[in-house]
Amino acid sequence: MNVEIYHSPHCTACESLIEKWVGHARIRRVNVCTHLEAAAALGISRPPALVIDGRLVAQGADVASALQDLGDAVHEP
Repeated sequence: MNVEIYHSPHCTACESLIEKWVGHARIRRVNVCTHLEAAAALGISRPPALVIDGRLVAQGADVASALQDLGDAVHEP
């Protein structure tokens, strides 16, 4: 499973979400400001955005609950 969080370095909500999940999970962080074309191609309109296996799953306030629903699937074994 390929899990990515598209984030903005200027967004405090993005950064707190990343602090909670990226440090101990198999999640790749992608800076939306430097990867604008990829974000647009995925349909991302508001960070943070959760992308799993190349598909936009959640964005904005819905990302935290979507990550919680994934649970152990995104954590290292």
